Amino acid sequence: MVAVRGPSVFLTGAIMEAKRTDGTITVTVGSLSATFSAGCRYKTDVIGRVLRCGSETNEYVIVDFDEASRVATLNQAYAGALAGGGAAYTL
Repeated sequence: MVAVRGPSVFLTGAIMEAKRTDGTITVTVGSLSATFSAGCRYKTDVIGRVLRCGSETNEYVIVDFDEASRVATLNQAYAGALAGGGAAYTL
């Protein structure tokens, strides 16, 4: 929403973060877990972000994240076609 008051313009709404694509991800069909590669230095701030594997249209919300193991817990079981390691992803 945009509000104009005199010479000032005010914007309201969510601020979108840049997409993240560092490293690769390992996923297994039917699993609620996704493991990010060693190069990923994510923290718990990824909780709530939407995960998309490769060019798939399925979206998964990260509901928990273990920084030490780089394992994300998803809101639903992975049902895509990129099962295995080394898949590209977008957060």
